[in-house]
Amino acid sequence: MSTVTADGLERHITDGQFRIPPMSEVAQRVTELASDPDSSAAVFVELVHRDPGIASELLRYANSAALAARVEIVSVRQAVVHLGIQRVSQVALAASLRSGVFDAQAYAGLAKLHWTHSIATALVAKRIARLLTENVEVAFLCGLLWRIGATLVLRAIGEFAEGASLPDEDEADLLADELNERFREAASEAWNLPTVVARALTTRTFVGEKPIEACIASLAHDIAPQLLSDEPLDIEAYTARPEAECLNLYPEHFDELAALAEELRAELEAMP
Repeated sequence: MSTVTADGLERHITDGQFRIPPMSEVAQRVTELASDPDSSAAVFVELVHRDPGIASELLRYANSAALAARVEIVSVRQAVVHLGIQRVSQVALAASLRSGVFDAQAYAGLAKLHWTHSIATALVAKRIARLLTENVEVAFLCGLLWRIGATLVLRAIGEFAEGASLPDEDEADLLADELNERFREAASEAWNLPTVVARALTTRTFVGEKPIEACIASLAHDIAPQLLSDEPLDIEAYTARPEAECLNLYPEHFDELAALAEELRAELEAMP
């Protein structure tokens, strides 16, 4: 019988026994620049050069089938020009977070699934934001971090469970679902995220006034698996959701999203 409980894990985060892993300097700076309309390409080139791992992922992404570059991209500067600041910031942030935060050694398989879902959520969130002419970068970041709490729960379980009493994957995933919002709030506070992002991530699901960014991320999280599979999108069901009301989304909007499924699958495969 496992000795790990939701109450025990919540106490660990409340009393500070579990330390939220720091966001890397590059990820922190990318987050700041992504919400700054005056950011320049030169700043992103300099920033990405500081991290060879991110630079490598950026070049791989720029040369992927999803981007169909006419000539091989061989430098970070070329990649920034080819992709644009918006996509560069998304790839850089994703690569940095995956290696530094989205890992849980005791549950590597689950952590990988969480990562794939989080990237898919971010990609769908930015498409929804584009339909609504909302801030695409903020939507991407909120989508990427919407389930970060669940991954942090997996890390906490591995840290505090004794080896013999480590919960199985099903039990661990249930705990991750239950405590996602609490651990997500703690991460938002620890990382000092931009106000608009922090407000979305610390809003408990549909309690009180709902920020648009929270509605986008919540809907994107739930719609991404179906949108990126071969199943037809259940437009009627999603149109009836409270997020759709919050965002004034209608069937034609979901038709537009469904039409992007193949493009989204290709981009998901290309992301870090």
